[in-house]
Amino acid sequence: MPKAGLGLGLPPRPTSSKTLLAAKASQSSLTGLGGLQAPGTAAQNGEAGPSQQPQPTAQASAEQQSRVFQEVAKRLNERLASHGVAGKGPMTEASVRQALDHLARGGPEAMSATVDVTHGRVEPAPRCKHASGGGKCGEQDPMESEEAQSCWELYQRAYLVHLDVAFPPFFAALVAMCFLLNILPFLIALFVVPMAFLMGTSLCLVKVAGMPTRAIPFSYFPAATVVALELAAIFTFAFGMFPTFVVALLPCAAFFLLAGSALYLQYRTWTLDPGFVPLGPPLPDGPLDPGRRALLQAQNPAWCYTCNAYRPIRSKHCGQCGRCCEEFDHHCPVVGTCVARGNRREFLGYLLTLFGAEAVMLGMGVRYCRLLILRALHLRTLPGLLEVLPHMALVWRASPGVLYMLVLTVGICMGTAALLGRALWGTAAALTTNEMILRRRYAYLQDTQGLYSNPFDMGAWQNCLAFWSTARPDWYSVYSEHCTALREGEEPLAHPLATRILRRWDRARAALERARFEKKARREEELLRRGSQLAASEGGAESEIEAV
Repeated sequence: MPKAGLGLGLPPRPTSSKTLLAAKASQSSLTGLGGLQAPGTAAQNGEAGPSQQPQPTAQASAEQQSRVFQEVAKRLNERLASHGVAGKGPMTEASVRQALDHLARGGPEAMSATVDVTHGRVEPAPRCKHASGGGKCGEQDPMESEEAQSCWELYQRAYLVHLDVAFPPFFAALVAMCFLLNILPFLIALFVVPMAFLMGTSLCLVKVAGMPTRAIPFSYFPAATVVALELAAIFTFAFGMFPTFVVALLPCAAFFLLAGSALYLQYRTWTLDPGFVPLGPPLPDGPLDPGRRALLQAQNPAWCYTCNAYRPIRSKHCGQCGRCCEEFDHHCPVVGTCVARGNRREFLGYLLTLFGAEAVMLGMGVRYCRLLILRALHLRTLPGLLEVLPHMALVWRASPGVLYMLVLTVGICMGTAALLGRALWGTAAALTTNEMILRRRYAYLQDTQGLYSNPFDMGAWQNCLAFWSTARPDWYSVYSEHCTALREGEEPLAHPLATRILRRWDRARAALERARFEKKARREEELLRRGSQLAASEGGAESEIEAV
């Protein structure tokens, strides 16, 4: 059955006899539809709605009626698609009338409805139990819609929705089993394992579980992948490398301590409240349209029209979590939640312990390769690093799984080092990641001349103490004192080191952009000059030809 113009890439129901649309709409959202309004709504506003428009006469042709209802169905589909609703089946005249009549009876409040677009039936849908908790779930309760689902759909909704968590550890265990059985050579694994992981992700998550591709980065799949790699590294060290370093107990104990601490801090970062701003009461007319919300947000940046609540200074609305967070740093897919005021310390501790564990494992991995070559070549002393490289074939033949894990650890350690460096710099400069990247957009991070000036920067040492202390400063009071000092003409004699570095960086960047703009302007002027000269020469040649 063809779709009714509402396809959003959602997985279709394989064996359903009818298509259900979970449509969330309101009377206020239909008023801007350009002539498509619910019956009775326009009459209350003193306007001409569909019910007041002249009805087609008996002599009107069927083609004209069909065109009218096709246009109405098209606009209704566009409005439903703006609410994230998708469905199948052509919309008939009865379905259009039933949908408009149902939306009109709903009043000014947003509602959930079950719409059968094929047969024109509109029935109220049961409210999801997660909706009262502020969640974004708009689907029906699975227990209430079992009759409309096949057996495969029930199993899919009950079990396969967790494949984003189950697939990465299962794949890691499968690869480890192949290495233990010596059926996966090292050189082949370098290319086969990443390709198999991508293909398995597409098959299990997209095809089987029905998860849209664009939703994978915002699910628990990245966090589960990182945890699977961490557990794989721990088991590789415990069962592949530790028996060789029985005498070196101190480095081994340091690795297990750091790796265990990293897992614990990652779990703490995920479970702690990042610092969500309490939600305000729901709007009486339902959610605002995106265009109107953006306009109101630009006029009043301190108020969040999505959460309907006041946003404190240094806070930001997270689009993935759907909530405003105090001291918003970033939304981290590795821990599956926002990193903000409530869990920034745990996240930095997680990065520190994870980088330490990776560094210890790489150091012990190099020593492990040297010991393998020492035993294989029957040497008396450990070979140097340059002597190890020509004999790496002995290592990947003797222990391909350990070498493969070490190669993965090198890449992961580079990414961890970049994240750790950014987090440490932000701590020393009293900046979040969001403020560091978007500091030009925030007025409280600029002075009277438009240059970068951080009123929260108290020096690297004081910033670190304030970061690790449980009692967080009142940033609005700090900013108010800074503004009062600026109004009285008390400019700071010397900015802290981090602020000076960023001010110089911004000046250099502005000079570079100005030089690029001037170069582009000179190039355009040169092209215009050449074009005018060419036109003048062609005009002179044409005049000479005419004279002749």
